[in-house]
Amino acid sequence: GCSYCYASGDGFKSRFMPRERMFNLIDEAKELGLRQVLLIGGEPLLHPHWYDFSLHTLEQGMRSVICSAGEYYTPKVAHQIVQDLQVQQNGYVTIHIPTRHEAAFLAIAPGKKGLLAKRIRGLYNLLEAGYPAEKLFCQIVLCQPILPTVEETMDWLVDEIGVSYVVLYPLRLKGCHYLSGAALNR
Repeated sequence: GCSYCYASGDGFKSRFMPRERMFNLIDEAKELGLRQVLLIGGEPLLHPHWYDFSLHTLEQGMRSVICSAGEYYTPKVAHQIVQDLQVQQNGYVTIHIPTRHEAAFLAIAPGKKGLLAKRIRGLYNLLEAGYPAEKLFCQIVLCQPILPTVEETMDWLVDEIGVSYVVLYPLRLKGCHYLSGAALNR
């Protein structure tokens, strides 16, 4: 995982919200008058019941938002999101592509060579399945290794891909990398 993220810490990889508890939370959200449910993580697409959660959210009349890093938007998952769930009709998806440059990406995700390419492939999988580019939310975490590439990445996302929403997050050193004493000093 990325250096700034709690989800990359030990002990988080095998913890999933129990299926029935999540269904109850979705029902409670509906009762409270909430209008959308965000499936976030770590990585929500690793949960064995992510599809059921999104479907139940939509069936309750709320928007379903799937917040993924991107590498798990496989052709099959993209098809499920676009064709089966039709999330683009009542919700949206997010993808975390902080840069187009492998070297900058590796500075925030050490040892994850090839992961950026998988995320970009996930973006194209969504588009090829029919997800409208203008409804994609792309996330960029603003940290020192990424800053020199932000303008070029945003130009690519907006001008070439057709994305309408780019969310910029300032870095907060709170993740396991920081907590272990190996904070980004760049």
